[in-house]
Amino acid sequence: MSEPLDPDSGPARERILAAAEELFAERGFDATPTSRIAERAGVPKGLVHYYFTRKPDLLSALVERLPEERVDRESVIVAGDVTESLCRLVTVLDEMLGASATLSHLRGARRTRTRPSGTRCTTASTGSSG
Repeated sequence: MSEPLDPDSGPARERILAAAEELFAERGFDATPTSRIAERAGVPKGLVHYYFTRKPDLLSALVERLPEERVDRESVIVAGDVTESLCRLVTVLDEMLGASATLSHLRGARRTRTRPSGTRCTTASTGSSG
């Protein structure tokens, strides 16, 4: 288990969000009680509820902090090949999600991408391997 965040590392609300992001990534949303978020943030549990009435409010605040990057359509769309286009889109999204602790755990849940024909998807032209 990680150490609580340093009380001098920023305002309480930011420490709560940082703790929630880490714990949601490590344990998942449903498996993370607000008491554990408060413990990790180094704040009383009541302060978590002061800033975020419900746990879903915490998740909403984290989602609002995500970058608003756009996917380059030309790098993912393969005319006439929906499956390959989707495979490329997943690869690009994997790269974007990897930058977010909140969402990066979703990458591990995804299994090898395979076409219905049984062949693996190729990667997008972003330099990734698939």
